[in-house]
Amino acid sequence: MGIKEIAGLLGGLFTLLAFGTYIWSILKGPTKPKRATWWIWTMNSVLLLTSYRAEGAQETVWLAVAYTLGCITVALFTIKRGAGGWSQLDRFCFGSAIIAAALWVIIGPLATFITTLVIDLCGVMPTIYGSYHDPEDEDKLSWVLWFVGGLVSLMAVESLFTPTVWSLNTLTLVAYPAQITITAGIIVWFLVRTPKNQLT
Repeated sequence: MGIKEIAGLLGGLFTLLAFGTYIWSILKGPTKPKRATWWIWTMNSVLLLTSYRAEGAQETVWLAVAYTLGCITVALFTIKRGAGGWSQLDRFCFGSAIIAAALWVIIGPLATFITTLVIDLCGVMPTIYGSYHDPEDEDKLSWVLWFVGGLVSLMAVESLFTPTVWSLNTLTLVAYPAQITITAGIIVWFLVRTPKNQLT
């Protein structure tokens, strides 16, 4: 097994570990996942997994597999232990995910992948907003692990380190773990920063 295969598996394992700690934090009480985010991610993760795999993802596919399993589990927990309702943005993103499923059939996996990636980004917005205003509702350790999982998965994209051979396929394989790394990094930053009311 090569380095990129190991990196891909480690990215998936870090992500599963993050979901485990997040679910434990939900059960303990302090974490209140945003319902809209996790239900949008559940629908999206299935579409992302199928389209991402169809576009050639191999080593990095474990990240998508881990997110699909984890999102479904967390979404179910939000029914009784989640926070927030459904804003206009949330409903728009959910409806867009349904459209993305139709695009898979009509146009193909690349169009679906791009569409669901954008929707996935929209889906995380309620959690980014919440992590800034109500950081106590999120679990720091889980988001750090998601950040690490995305970063390690980027290491599995071999052509990432040879810009002279970059192609559309390279950008496709990089897009998903890069988005996870960036958005999780933003959330981690908000969760570890000094609260405004503690500034002197």
